[in-house]
Amino acid sequence: MIKDTLHEAHALYRRSGISQDESPFVEADVPVLSNKLAQSLYIIDDRIYGCGFRNTTLEVFVNVSQGVRSDQEYKGLCLKIKAAAKDFDVFKTEIIVGRYEQVNYSSCQVGTRIKNDMGQFATLGGFARKQGELHVLLARHFANPAYVQSIHYVDERLGNTALARVLSGSRRGFYDISVAKVSPNISANTMFRDSEGKPMSSSLMDMSTVNRRDLCERHVHFWADEPQPRVGKIVIPDFDQRSSNTRYVLIKEILDDSEEPNELRPRRLCENGHSGAIFCFDDIDGQCVHVCTMLMGSINSKEMANNPNVQGAYTSFPLNQGLKQLNEEHGGDFQIC
Repeated sequence: MIKDTLHEAHALYRRSGISQDESPFVEADVPVLSNKLAQSLYIIDDRIYGCGFRNTTLEVFVNVSQGVRSDQEYKGLCLKIKAAAKDFDVFKTEIIVGRYEQVNYSSCQVGTRIKNDMGQFATLGGFARKQGELHVLLARHFANPAYVQSIHYVDERLGNTALARVLSGSRRGFYDISVAKVSPNISANTMFRDSEGKPMSSSLMDMSTVNRRDLCERHVHFWADEPQPRVGKIVIPDFDQRSSNTRYVLIKEILDDSEEPNELRPRRLCENGHSGAIFCFDDIDGQCVHVCTMLMGSINSKEMANNPNVQGAYTSFPLNQGLKQLNEEHGGDFQIC
């Protein structure tokens, strides 16, 4: 908990504009994770699940669900990880042990009121237009065109209403994103909302051009079918997962006061049915809402289920890269609303 607070404080000082002379933290950019560094870690042990820089610290996630049999074995693994990192001039490392397995948030439950024709529920992430026609952006594992044809909007009074038809593309990209063409009889409010619920014009963020120092510990939100937004924070803007061919953005839960004195407890960020939710953050001048990533799923859901003090970690991907993939798959130019 103390480390988490320090990371937030470090990021807060960076964004505050306070001179370096008045900051208690050493000035340093967030390093770029190279593929060579990531691969040098993965070859150490099959249990290394993922890695990335949180501020200036290299966090390495070790999956104990595959077994770490003794303290001596764990210490040996840590020494190997630190030695590999030093070969790349990385001297601040943290080994995070947990049970990591990505679980995607599609489930048969009332969530954000969209449903596929297989009976699964998920989140209507946002809208995009292509040549003037309205489309809805969805998680691909919820709206895979190989299995799903139609998406419905669930209304408490009217029941299920046909919302959109899932488009099949000529190819399949890395990102967990799909698109469906909205039916012409649907009247939709296509605007994203800020953290206070005010509909705002959107600004799609190109995360590859943003300084990582400005992204670490950045609070982000998404709206579900609830009176308040779900709020988390970006902790690793360039997260590498062993099983993937691309990079993700790792988001964690924020910490709140608990009923126990002097104890903080994570505020749960995502639940079943939230797949496809799109994370945003408020513009400092209140001119728009910045649209950044789409939720994929959790990497430590089993630990969260067994312990309310475990801070949830969630993978997401840059939405601008997801839209680029859709453009390639469907031969067009999708623009978010």
